[in-house]
Amino acid sequence: MGRVSNKTGLYWMSSNSGCTDWELGNYKDKVNRALTTRENSGIEDASLTSLVPLMEHIVGCGTGFLLESKEIGYEIENLLFANIRIDNGRLIETYKENFYIYGLKGYYTEANGEYIMTSYFKNNKPTYTKKNNLWKVWWDSDKNKW
Repeated sequence: MGRVSNKTGLYWMSSNSGCTDWELGNYKDKVNRALTTRENSGIEDASLTSLVPLMEHIVGCGTGFLLESKEIGYEIENLLFANIRIDNGRLIETYKENFYIYGLKGYYTEANGEYIMTSYFKNNKPTYTKKNNLWKVWWDSDKNKW
């Protein structure tokens, strides 16, 4: 659980194990406004999106956002306050940040290229997205392989 400690601040949804999404509608009596970037197909396509008019919106794990709150002291699961003066944990890079796939043919030709680590974890391992966001790579715990 993370405590909302400031009426305005940058927050991050994260967990080392079993992160659950945050349903904004459950906090509409406490939240004035939440801002995040909307999903986009590339960095040049990014824009800020206000989440308050979309009270049914769910803030997913790995999402950073600006929160303007009506009050302080309440708790939200998996919430971390982003404060440069406090060490709230850090990413210790135990996985490659990026990698390349080459040599795929036929239907999979488009999957060749650079993959970049995302902030989303599946089966307790990071996921990777190809730069154009069309292909994903993740750990398959049933088959014990990527």
